[in-house]
Amino acid sequence: MKKIRIIICILLFACLITSCGKKNNNKNPNQNDSKLPEASQEFVDYVNGIIIDLNAKEKIDRAFEMYNSLDDDSWNYDEVLNAYDELSEYEAQYNTLLNDTNAADNFIDKVQKIPAGLTLTDEYLIITARNAYDSMSDKAKLLLGVEYNLNLLIKRENEMKELKQSAESGALKEEAKDFLNACATLKNVEQITLDDKETLDNCQELYEKLSTAAKALESVTKAYEELTKCIERYNYLLEHPEIIEDVNRENFIDAAELIPSVITLDDIISIKTAEYAYSNLTDEQKQDQKIAELYEKVVAARKEYDKLYFAELEKEENAKIDQECMAFLALANAVTAPITSGSGPALKAAETAYIKLSDKAKARENVKTAYATLCGYLEDFDKLEDVARVTIDLYNILSGGPTRLSVVLQGANNVLYKGLKDLYGVSSNVTLAEKCNLYLVFYKVTTNELLFEGDITSALKASSEDVDASIIINLLQAASATNKEVVSGYYYFGLKVKDLTGQYRDSEIFVPKSGSRFNYTFTSLWQDETTEKETIKISTLEDLLNIKNNLNGNYELVNDIDVSSIEWTNLGNLNGTLNGNGHAIIGLNCSVGPKDAFGLFLELSASAVVENLVIKGNVENAGTYAGLVCVRNRGKIRNCFFNVTMKSLGETTETGNTGDACIGGVVCENFGTISNVIVISKIEGAGTQWGQLDGGICVGQYGKVENSYCVIDNVSTNRVVGNDEAGLPECGKTYDELLDKSLYDNFDRYVWEIIDGYLPKLRITEE
Repeated sequence: MKKIRIIICILLFACLITSCGKKNNNKNPNQNDSKLPEASQEFVDYVNGIIIDLNAKEKIDRAFEMYNSLDDDSWNYDEVLNAYDELSEYEAQYNTLLNDTNAADNFIDKVQKIPAGLTLTDEYLIITARNAYDSMSDKAKLLLGVEYNLNLLIKRENEMKELKQSAESGALKEEAKDFLNACATLKNVEQITLDDKETLDNCQELYEKLSTAAKALESVTKAYEELTKCIERYNYLLEHPEIIEDVNRENFIDAAELIPSVITLDDIISIKTAEYAYSNLTDEQKQDQKIAELYEKVVAARKEYDKLYFAELEKEENAKIDQECMAFLALANAVTAPITSGSGPALKAAETAYIKLSDKAKARENVKTAYATLCGYLEDFDKLEDVARVTIDLYNILSGGPTRLSVVLQGANNVLYKGLKDLYGVSSNVTLAEKCNLYLVFYKVTTNELLFEGDITSALKASSEDVDASIIINLLQAASATNKEVVSGYYYFGLKVKDLTGQYRDSEIFVPKSGSRFNYTFTSLWQDETTEKETIKISTLEDLLNIKNNLNGNYELVNDIDVSSIEWTNLGNLNGTLNGNGHAIIGLNCSVGPKDAFGLFLELSASAVVENLVIKGNVENAGTYAGLVCVRNRGKIRNCFFNVTMKSLGETTETGNTGDACIGGVVCENFGTISNVIVISKIEGAGTQWGQLDGGICVGQYGKVENSYCVIDNVSTNRVVGNDEAGLPECGKTYDELLDKSLYDNFDRYVWEIIDGYLPKLRITEE
């Protein structure tokens, strides 16, 4: 009815009414000055009292209800119509506020969903939040909480930008790694000679392979600038061969004159630079009076440096011995009389600390006195009746049959190890090995005489029930080196558990009632200690190859040996020793994929030692099984540096290669000890059908590896131990990590020359 009246008013007064959906703002002239009806005044007052906020919806709806309830005599007033206009505006304002608030809440919610610890996968959350903010009105952006969350969003955007840049940079650095490592081997520009062509070409080739982004890295740019200078220097020398000798002469003179008159430990780089420059001189140049005088200065500087170095080394060694002694004495003095069953852990801790002392520390008078007292306490403890022995449950030692001579700890995991774990309150075999050690006890069948004990704790750690023939023979060979009664023949075995905690006495020796006996054939390594063995000098390739004719000898290198003229296979099974005296075997190579396994030797027996040796070369195909020093090691490999590119495609046959091959950077299988060895070799084999893979140190690890490191990035599998992905993680390093002096705190400084920022170098032993 009201809308009809509005239309009638429009027709009668010929006026355009624009207020669609509201009452006509025309009024009865007689009502203009009249007092508003009570309902109309109530509506106007109610509208005037509305405040626009998120709670205004109910009041706005109520006001519209009040307006629609006005009768024909109550709505047609200016005040009523104006109030209606304001109410319509309020409704529009409320709807805008509601939309802005929802948009702000949506934005804040999206920001709050962005985690504090960003990953690259969270980028979509940041983009979603940014889009939500950009779509908001200006008024919505002013609402409470928006500014705070905007600042938080900006922070997350910056973090994501840095994260992406870091990821991109990391990928680029990884791409550039080989180039940078190659450039790190470059000499100083002034030391470049024509012999450096291969190195320069390799660096240039690696640079050309880099992407444009990688080339833009600051480290790459600087390295390439230096490479360019070296190449320019090389090209200049190539065009002016007549000046090379003069350049070498000037390089030496400049380097020698830079050595100060008063030498300190900081002058080693200057001395080494001069020594290297001197090595590039011709014999004729070395006879020059000035050169000879300056070389005397270099020699004197080296002697003075070595004097200072070894004095400092002795000081450091004495300080280290002091610390060793103090640690032991603190534990020894903590044990006091009277000895009771509760003294066991303290006694064991002191005894263990003493065992770990160096020989020099054990020679200290205060240590000897404390240890004598400790031994008395240990005897008292062993006499106590209330200290139980370690007990072990029954298990079987059975022969594996004629085709596989082995010792089987029948049910060891389920019976023996389980019983010990329950006894010590541990859940894993590895933790159990920290509480006790497991020993196989050898008896000679003919006399039933106890010969020796062999530590087989490694089988316990590996949760293995089997101790196979190779481990037994290794134990027998090692024992034969010091016990002439240990020879090929029949043996009985027993088992013994040694407590490491002090809670118990060691177990009795358990010998199975079945009394199975085993026949082992091996090479005895016993030698009469009163007979002094001749040391054979190695100075030529022929001398080196002659080792295969007497593998029991003791050998020493007196100079570097170049073997590049022959295809290498191996020298056989070494029982003696090879001391490199800091010299190198250079040019070790093979391309034919030998049917026999590849290595300097085929095997090192328990008495064999290879030490103080550098090996360099390029092996294109090492065949099926390869280890640089040997395939199987039972002896000791120590103080060695290896830089050999080793690839293995498999055995070479008439139809090609088997494609079944694996490489160990030091050995293939290790049953012995590898210590203080550095491997920067590049290693790439084909893997085997049994799942064995390349390893920077070895393929299989069953012995001991100490203070030895390989460049893990240079191994195709990125493994230290080929058949164990997590094996010896402490041994895998980057090239840059190998330049850190602190890594070699346990290296013998009398054997190694170690300078921070450089790879360690073996000292040449004076002849």
